[in-house]
This record gives sequence, structure tokens and C-alpha cells, in this order.
Amino acid sequence: MEVVAHKSTGIRTVFSTLDALNIAYEIEKTFPDLRSTTSTAFALLRVDIWISVLNLGIEFDGEQHHTPISWGSANLLLSYLGTLLRDQDKNEWFRKKQYSLLRIPAEEQCKIPEIILGIIQYLQTPDSAPIIIDVYEEWRKGKLEYVQTGLDIPTALYKEHTSLREKELAERAQKVLDIQIKKEERKQARREEKERRDKAQQDHREEKARCRKEWKATTIRQKEEEENRKDQDQLADIKKRREETRRDILAYLNKPSFTIFLDS
Repeated sequence: MEVVAHKSTGIRTVFSTLDALNIAYEIEKTFPDLRSTTSTAFALLRVDIWISVLNLGIEFDGEQHHTPISWGSANLLLSYLGTLLRDQDKNEWFRKKQYSLLRIPAEEQCKIPEIILGIIQYLQTPDSAPIIIDVYEEWRKGKLEYVQTGLDIPTALYKEHTSLREKELAERAQKVLDIQIKKEERKQARREEKERRDKAQQDHREEKARCRKEWKATTIRQKEEEENRKDQDQLADIKKRREETRRDILAYLNKPSFTIFLDS
């Protein structure tokens, strides 16, 4: 089996599903009469995957098949219109050839294995008829009703693109606004947190200063009280010594020997 590096995750999922089912397939298959009706050169159109034993073509339609998306095209709307016309050309060719075609839109990517298994089981039944599975075909035909020539840019597509562009710009502006709001909220939260920490630190410093001041005042008061107590003890001791000295003097004066001495 030919292995190619493909950008689309959806296509790679289709490959892996068919490999698991042991179904032979061709990649980017072309047919001589499968050509674009919108090109002056009637360029060949490629089918993403072709399963010859079932006459089944599988296309994985990315977002660009339903929404104007630029993949390097100089004219976005012309490229989008060309995609719609080429897709419808393929549908009509498969219908004319009575081949089956499965178009898998990008939003159904997660269901690829069960979708492929379902259509293979259907086509392997003896009474199965060719089938075109394309959920966007009626929508696409409605868009192409406005086309006059292969190079016309329908007003409806232009309005749709403008509306989508305006919606995209509005969504981007809203996202930018939401980001700015979240930034401001984070800044405000950081400011509030900083103010809370600063206040807590200031309260701690003030409490520490108050405690230091109280400790210092208590220490000074205790020192003064100690000094006053010592002064009072010293005064009491002086008074005591003076009283003792006075008593000693009075006792000495009252001795008989001293009295006799005074009488003679």
C-alpha cells in the first residue's frame, strides 16, 4: 500500500481505518473524464481515496469546503467559490457514473471509523445501490444558484463572507477584551494582595514597636521601683543606725561611773 505524508488528520484516520479493515485503496485517484467545469483547461480533479472493489470514493472535507478560508490564495472568495464548484462537479460525476461517494465533513472526524464501516457493510450487500452521502450538497447547491459564470463572485457569498468576517472580528475583539479584563482582574488581585501583605507587615511592625515600647516602659518602671526600694532600704538602715547610736549614747551617759565623774 502506498504511504504518503498527508497534512489532514482526518485523511490519516481514514487510511488507518481502511488498513485495519484490510481494504485496498488508492490515494489521490484521477479519472480521465473527471475534470473541473470551472477551469478553462478543464483540469483533472482528484479523489482523496478510491476503493475500486466497491466503486467507492471517499472525500474528507475540511473547514475550507464550507467556510471561506485562505490557504495562500490571492482571492479568498474566488478560491472558496472554486472549492464549492469542484466539490459539486465530483458529486455529479459520481452520480453519472453510478459510483458511490462518501463525503466526511471535518466536524464528523471523531466518527470516521464507524461511518466507513457502515458504508462498506452497506455496499458489500448483494442488493446495494450506488449512494452519494454528502450532508452539505443541498446547502452547496443553494450557494451555487447565484453563480452566472465560473468567475462570478455571488453577492450572497460576499455577504456571507462579510458577515463571517465581522463575526470573527467581533469574537476576536471580545477575546481581547476578555483577556484585558482578566489581566486587570489579576493586577487588581495582585494589588490587593500586596496591600494586604503591606498592611500585615505594617501591623506587625507596629505591634512589635508597641511591645518593645511596653517592655522598655516596664523595664524602666521596674528599675525605678528597684532603685526606690534600695533608697528606702538605705534610708531605713540609716535611721536604724542613728537610732542605735542614740540609744548607745544614752546608755553610756546613764552609766554610774560616768555619773560619778560628773559629780566630782
